[in-house]
Order: sequence, then C-alpha cells, then structure tokens
Amino acid sequence: MLKSKNFSYLLLGRLMSNLGSSVYSIVIVWSIVQTTNSSLWIGIYYFSLYLPGIFSFLFGNIIDKTSKRKLLIFLEVGSLLGTSLLAFFISLDLYFPLILCTLAFIVANFDNHTYAVQDAYTQLTVEKKDLEKASSYQYMTYQIGGYLFNAIIGFAMLYIGQIYIVLFSVFAYGISVMFFINLEDKKVLKNDDEKTIINEDNVFSGFIYIFQNKLLLLLMITGALINFFFSGLGVYLVLIANGHNSSFIFGIINTSIPFGGLIGSVILAKWLFKNIPLGKKHVISYFLFGIGLLFIGFFTTTLIIIIPLVIAGLFLGVSHVTSTPIMQSLIPEKDFGKIMSSIYTITVGVMPLGALAFGVLANRINSSVFFTIFGAIYIIVACLYRANSRLWNLSLQKD
Repeated sequence: MLKSKNFSYLLLGRLMSNLGSSVYSIVIVWSIVQTTNSSLWIGIYYFSLYLPGIFSFLFGNIIDKTSKRKLLIFLEVGSLLGTSLLAFFISLDLYFPLILCTLAFIVANFDNHTYAVQDAYTQLTVEKKDLEKASSYQYMTYQIGGYLFNAIIGFAMLYIGQIYIVLFSVFAYGISVMFFINLEDKKVLKNDDEKTIINEDNVFSGFIYIFQNKLLLLLMITGALINFFFSGLGVYLVLIANGHNSSFIFGIINTSIPFGGLIGSVILAKWLFKNIPLGKKHVISYFLFGIGLLFIGFFTTTLIIIIPLVIAGLFLGVSHVTSTPIMQSLIPEKDFGKIMSSIYTITVGVMPLGALAFGVLANRINSSVFFTIFGAIYIIVACLYRANSRLWNLSLQKD
C-alpha cells in the first residue's frame, strides 16, 4: 500500500496538515491559559475550535460531487492563510483571548472538513479488505503530526518566540498543499444496485439515510456522547498542566494519550489483535479504554498521570484504527460525503457545547470525578456495541 505514490502523497499531506494544526493550536491554548488563568476561556477556545463541525452536513454534497483532490488543496490553502493571519497578530503582540479564539475559529473552518474529504478519497483509493490497514497508517500520521509533536513544541516555547513556531505551522500547511497537488483525481463509479438516499440534492439527505440505518444511528448517537466528554478532556488536561506552570509539561501531558495511541495502532491493532475481526476489535478496545480512564482518575494530582494516560491511549489507538473502516464499509461510496458529513455534524457539533460546559464545570467537578464519569460512559457504550450483533460480527473479509 505504501508503494502507491498516490496513497503516500495522501498520507504525507495528512501528516503535514496535522502537524500545522497541532502547532498553532498548542500556541493559542497555552497563550490563553497563561494570559487569563481561566477555565472558562479555555472552554471558549475549544468552543471556537469545534464550532465549524456543526455545519459539516452543508458540505456533504460538495464532497460527493467535487474533485476530492481540489477540495483538499482548497482546504489546506485556507488553513495556510488563516495561520498566516495568526502569525501577523502575534507579531504585533496581540494576545487578547477573543482575537485568538476568533483566529482559531477561522482556521478550524478549513481544518475540520479535511477529514471527511480524506476519508472519502481513501475509500475510492483503497480496496475494502485494506481499509483497516489504511486507517492504521493514517492514524499513525495523525498522532505523529497532530499530537506527538506537542512535547517538542512545549519545550520550544520555553526558548523560541511563538511567532517562529506559528510560522512553522504556516510552512507545514504549505508542504501539505504540495503533496495534495500531486494526488490523482478519483471519480466515483456509481452502482445502480447500491442502496442510496431519498433525495441526493437535499442537504438533510445524509440524516435521512442515517435514521434508516440502525447501526449508523447507534454509532452517531454514542459518538456524540463520547465527543461531548472528549471536549472536556481537553479542558482538564490544560488545567492539570497549568498546575505545574510549564509549557513543556503541557506538551508532555498532551502527548501521553497520543503516544500510547501510536503504540496501540502499531502493536495492539496490527499484532496482538491481528486475528480479531474488525467489529469485535472495536468493541473490546472501547471497553478497555473505559477501564483506562477510570484508572487515570487516581493520579490527576501528580505527574505520574502520564503513565496511565499512555496506557489508556493504547486502546484508544486501536478504536481509532477501527472506526474509520467501519464507516467506510457501511456507507455507499457515492454518498459517503453527505452521510459522513452529517455524522460529523452531530458527533463534532456537540463538542462546542461540551467545551463551554466543562469550562464552567471545571471549577465544580474535579479532574478525578471527570475521568471516573468519562470511563463509565465508555464502558456503557462498549456494552451497547456488544449488544449489536451486526457491529459485533462485522468483518472486512466478508463480502
């Protein structure tokens, strides 16, 4: 698969795009927490970051009917221009939280839609039996470019001006554009026998399809519940790091779960869980990640928290590797953009509300209680998945 120049360009473009996103994001959120020392402003920042996801369904038809290559280039250029604007404001020492949150919202409008386009392009490029392997490679690049670099950025902020770090983000987006320019255009070959949605020109048609498919509906509802708490996870990790008053510690803590996820996607998903069918692997990883979250709750006041964060991340890595191919196997190629964008609207659309809610609740609910509740939610979702025979028995090896 990696021998395919087309897939390699997509993978490298994704790596640089996630690297650019990670760099500007960590600079903004650390600037906000150092300037305001307020959990509410952290919540407002994540609200700004996730808000564009609410409107994902409006772009579903565009994804299905437009060249995926051209869309990826357009979105990356938009992110490049947005981070360039951020660099301009930082060069003027304008660190007002409202300005930073606004700039995060602008860049996120481009960043948030790249995943649906990349997944749609992958579905057209990779054979069904190789979707899980492709997802594993993509998740690895996501973790390396999106989060593992955080520790380095956190350390760099101790010695290098933030303007230079943000300019590196601009550079990363520029390299991503160059990789996506080299992609081939892939067209959907429509199959008349393939189940389709009621009205292809209706922006709500993706939701219609989801409500007709019980498994997709279950995945969307539980995904929204989980992401509501994931938006709170970002708030609590920032506050835990701020208690140590070090950008380097912030980078390390933010890197812990992704580092575990990277190991999990390589060792657990590819080796230890290799012979377990996709659906069973997905359910088991959800359950074990929930147990890991419960375990984290005992170590929130000490730097030892890094160890359980890494351990929990092992199973999150497996679940992320399995999530995308499950969707790609359930959704028709010609309607993937509409349906997946509708799912993103709900699952990502709740995250702005979660960020604001936990930005306020962080003063009342301590981190130990948060991790306990979050872990219990994951375990309950895993049980619901186990009860769904279609998901439990899902395998990419079956026709």
